[in-house]
Amino acid sequence: MLPEGAQSFIGKIDEEISVSFEIKGRYGIKCSPHYAMGMVMIIDVGDVDDATPLPDAVPRRARERMSKILMTGE
Repeated sequence: MLPEGAQSFIGKIDEEISVSFEIKGRYGIKCSPHYAMGMVMIIDVGDVDDATPLPDAVPRRARERMSKILMTGE
C-alpha cells in the first residue's frame, strides 16, 4: 500500500531503520512475519483522501486492524 511513485522498503528482524517519506499519500506498513496476525500500521504523509481503499489481498486480521486505525486513529 504505497502512493504512486513511492519506493518500498524492507527492514530486517531486530534492525532499527529510518525511512523518510518524500511522496505525499498513504503508506501501509506491515511486519512480514506477523502480518496475518494484524501487525500493521498506516502512515499518512500530507493531505490524504480518506477514501483510499485497502488492497484486496490484505489478510482478515490485518484488514480489521487497518480499518480500526483508519476509523479511530488508534
